[in-house]
Parts: sequence; structure tokens; C-alpha cells
Amino acid sequence: MSVIPPAAQATVVFVAIDRLPIGDEASAGVSNDAFENLIEDNIGIVLCSGRNRFELEQLSAARGIWHPFIVEHGSAVCIPGGYFPFAIPGASHQSGFEIVELACPRQMISDRLRETIGPSTVDMTSLCELDDEQLGPLWGMSHREFGLAKRREYSEVLKLNDLRQETLATCLGALRKAELAYAHRGNWIHAGSVLDFRPGIAVLKQLYEKALGDLVTVTIGDSHTATRTAGVTTHTLSCDLLNGSTCPFDLYGGVNGAELAVAVRHVVRECRPPIAHCK
Repeated sequence: MSVIPPAAQATVVFVAIDRLPIGDEASAGVSNDAFENLIEDNIGIVLCSGRNRFELEQLSAARGIWHPFIVEHGSAVCIPGGYFPFAIPGASHQSGFEIVELACPRQMISDRLRETIGPSTVDMTSLCELDDEQLGPLWGMSHREFGLAKRREYSEVLKLNDLRQETLATCLGALRKAELAYAHRGNWIHAGSVLDFRPGIAVLKQLYEKALGDLVTVTIGDSHTATRTAGVTTHTLSCDLLNGSTCPFDLYGGVNGAELAVAVRHVVRECRPPIAHCK
């Protein structure tokens, strides 16, 4: 797989894609058109998601996006091998990618959960234990997609089987005791040592600036992401999802495809400076 190096990109867009219709069923949708507009204008596209490395690798390749991406809510930055013309400090080499890990491995998270939340305390099930034949179609995922979703490396996705508020309170209290970051929506909980895109964005900004000098950076996401990343990038554009989602990976919300297209046009017309070339 050939990787396009960032030889002539003065603008980098960080797109929080959760709840954006970008699966196989939406491959011809307006959101895909928006990505194509960015590619045609030679703008770097960094996908940011609660999904894991294997899912984003597949998604990026399917859309011709040969740029880094941030996985599992900020747990790691994945950079195609040879993307930057210099060695990346602290990166490990895995399957053609240079990985900058910002979170503890999943096994450590699982161990902490077992120490603080036993089955006798809270009735819950890990995503890895769920039946993909039943839940995959419910979330609009194929058997293969659900299989990829289970391959998490830095975080746990938990389903509470007891929906009482006191059960949720017990679970969240145990997560705080274990000093884990967490977020929940409905009966789904994400737990990890990092649930924040900002450190990953900061890592990539430094690398891009080292390679290119001054550049414009833009974050596009829902209002939650826009609020949290304000000041981290040059511009922040909010485009909230209009319809809800039942998929637990879409924990923090996401963006609406039509609004994404508008935001992309704004980036191209208003935010982008003249192209700067690496020397």
C-alpha cells in the first residue's frame, strides 16, 4: 500500500466521525462527497473516532484517505509508515503503521475492572463477549465489521444488563475508584485510561509543524467535540447529528453528513492559506 506523504499540505482537518454515516451503506452519501472535496484540495484528513485501529484502517483505505488517524477516543495515534520524513519519537512499528500510544493497554483496563467491578457487584457484559449475529444487524454492521469492532486495544466497551439507576451509579463509582476515564450513553459504557482526542491532536500538530512549518488546523465534530477542542486547533466547526444512533461506539455523538459538507466548503474557501511545501 503506497502512502501519500504530507509534501504539500498547509491545512489539516481533524474530523470526529462517530455517528457520521460513513459505513458501506452510506458510501455514496454526502459525507463521502465531503471527504472527496478535501482530498481533491490536498487537505490532510485525520479521522478521530471511538472505533479501533483496524476499523479506521479499513475505512480510510476504502475512501482513499492515506493520512494518520486517532483511535479509541484518543488512546493512540496511528501514522502510515513513511508518512513523515523523519523518525517519530516514542512510536512503535506495527503492521505498516507507526503507533504513538497515549493510553494503557486494554488488558490493564480489564484487570482494573475485574479488581473493582466483579460479576457479583454489577451485571454487565464486555463487547468482546457479545453475539455479533444478533447485535451486528441491529447496529447496521456486517459480521466482518462487528468482528473488527471487537479488536479493541486500549479500552473496554461494557453493556449494563441491569438498567436501574443505582446499578449505573455503582458501576461509575467503581470506575472512579479504579482511576479510569469513562463515558456512558444509555446502558453502554466506555472505560479506558484516556478518553480525549486533544492529546492525539497535539501530537500530530507538532509533527505536521515540524514537517511543514506554519499550517492551519481545523476540528470538525459535534458540539461536544467542538467545545473540548476549542483552542487546540486554529478553527473549530460544529455540525451536530440530527438523528440519534443506537451504536455504542458512537458514544459522544457525531456530525450530520450535510452539515459536514458545508463545514468542508468553509474550510476550503475561508480557512485554507496558500500551499506551503516542505523544504
